[in-house]
Amino acid sequence: MKNIIFKEVIDTDYNFLYEDDGLKEISGKNNTLYIVAAGGYCPVNAKEYEKACSIAEDIANEFIDLMNGDNYYFKSFKEILNYYGVRYTPAIVNKLKTYAAHYTGDYEDITEFLTITTGEKWNIYRVSGYCQGDYAIGIYCEGHYTPAALDLYIGAAAGTVSEFMRIEGEDTCYGFFVPDTVKWNTEDLRRYLCDIWGDKPEEVSIELFEGYTQIASYKTI
Repeated sequence: MKNIIFKEVIDTDYNFLYEDDGLKEISGKNNTLYIVAAGGYCPVNAKEYEKACSIAEDIANEFIDLMNGDNYYFKSFKEILNYYGVRYTPAIVNKLKTYAAHYTGDYEDITEFLTITTGEKWNIYRVSGYCQGDYAIGIYCEGHYTPAALDLYIGAAAGTVSEFMRIEGEDTCYGFFVPDTVKWNTEDLRRYLCDIWGDKPEEVSIELFEGYTQIASYKTI
């Protein structure tokens, strides 16, 4: 019988979690996951998010100018969209007119902009951290991510995900990330960890971090 230990990691580096190309456009159209946490921290696709926000703001401003009769830079809405590399259709133009009229630059606005310009529904997923003011917000295309995946990726940015290492004999493997909502239930945690690697529950023991202890030290004189 195997003796497998899943041990909670104390100091987790979440960068490994976000190196997954499945979170990026390279893996497929509209697969990009944008995550923004407290303090403006963007653990994945930061440059892409800044670019998307910049284009959304610029198009909103250019549409407002043109609707107000200012055609100094652009003579038509089609010209604006072509300049920013956005697909042109009369329906998209009409939606962007409404979007530009109420644009404020919040998360809902960028989500609406992506929905209009990509033709797929984008949404917002929020995860709260343990301290006041701790949070993470994910902007994602519906149908590309499950709630479980969002809890994992966005929760890591909010500090609500833990990492475990798998120890079997002399072999140690890191990178087993678990949402804390799963970790708090022993049986759910055991099932979750076993499913990742295909281990049998009866062969697995779990070591959870409980805290540090201080041990008095003496010297003989």
